[in-house]
Amino acid sequence: MRSRFLNNKIRSSSVRPAVSAAAVTEDTRRHHLVGAFTLAEMLVSVGISSVLLLGISSALFVASTIENDTTVRSQELFNTGDALDGMVRDLSLATAVSSCSPTSIAFTVPDRNGDSAAESIVYDWSGTSGAPLTRKQNGVQNDYLGSVNGFLLEYDSTGVTSTQTVVVPGTTTDHGIIYSFESWLGISIPTSILGLASGSWGSGFCTIPSMPSNADKLEIYKVAVQMERSLGYSGTTVSIGVHRTVGGGNPDPANNPLGTPANLSIGGLPILPTWVEASFSDVQINNPNSSKDYCVVVKGTGNGGANLHYLYSLAAPRDSSIMLWTSNGGGNWSPKKNIQDRYDMPLRVYGRTTTSSTTQNITVTKQSLRRVRISLQTGAGGSERLRANVRTLNRPTLP
Repeated sequence: MRSRFLNNKIRSSSVRPAVSAAAVTEDTRRHHLVGAFTLAEMLVSVGISSVLLLGISSALFVASTIENDTTVRSQELFNTGDALDGMVRDLSLATAVSSCSPTSIAFTVPDRNGDSAAESIVYDWSGTSGAPLTRKQNGVQNDYLGSVNGFLLEYDSTGVTSTQTVVVPGTTTDHGIIYSFESWLGISIPTSILGLASGSWGSGFCTIPSMPSNADKLEIYKVAVQMERSLGYSGTTVSIGVHRTVGGGNPDPANNPLGTPANLSIGGLPILPTWVEASFSDVQINNPNSSKDYCVVVKGTGNGGANLHYLYSLAAPRDSSIMLWTSNGGGNWSPKKNIQDRYDMPLRVYGRTTTSSTTQNITVTKQSLRRVRISLQTGAGGSERLRANVRTLNRPTLP
């Protein structure tokens, strides 16, 4: 049995058809041609691949550019928002506003550094696109936000009316000449001369007219009399002062002057009769309308050397001016009362009045700041714009 199987196997393997060499070569050629690409196909494939790679690269570049731009804008927006938050915190606590405009505001907030003093804060923008928004605190200024393209402050306020008591300061009015006697009308005569020396004095009596009813002080700051220097004078000075009268209708001057008399050098007097002025700094009369009668007393020194001019006439009219003289230093004054109208002394008196300070109740309306609207723009072309509406907790008064 076994031998039969082996014989059949040998027989079957040895019986195969004969294959020629040409057939084998043709079959092999056909086998290799089936899996190849032509040159045209390769070129097309490379072109398509290049287009695909270019598109992918462009997409990746655009994506990266968008990502970078988004990052920059996000940072600008964050910085703008952070700056706006700081302004909101400051303005909400404002206790007083010293100045404000659409692009600037100066105000104070409560103490922040423990020195028990309020902090002063100023936000300011120049209005030039790209310029920084600055912040100044207690005089120290810094760039608060760079490259600002727009900054606007708008204020909402409410009028608050109140009654206040204010002090109205007194006023001073210079009246110039408040009394003057030059000469008698219609009587033309030369002046007479009183030689001034130690104990030989002259006095011009005058009645000051009524001052304004609200005047509480009269200051006589200058007088003028007609004088001359005599030849060979020996005295040194002439004293001119303002005195009250002794009262009771008597024109005689009181002993003590008002304020400090003026001393004039005899050597500086003119050699011909001229108006000579004497100035004062402290001749002040309170409640001037309560007393109106005064005297200008001119005193000489030494053996004389100065002459005081006056008028004398039997035909002199009755008036408010009287010329008096003394030869014993004010012990007695002449002339007698019944002939005093014959003697007058040319005299000018200058004065100014002052009214006292008064208080008045006035109605005052002030604007109380309720809200501040803030608009802040940054970024290229002002693309990043943020707005805030700040409510002031302390309602500060606007200037």
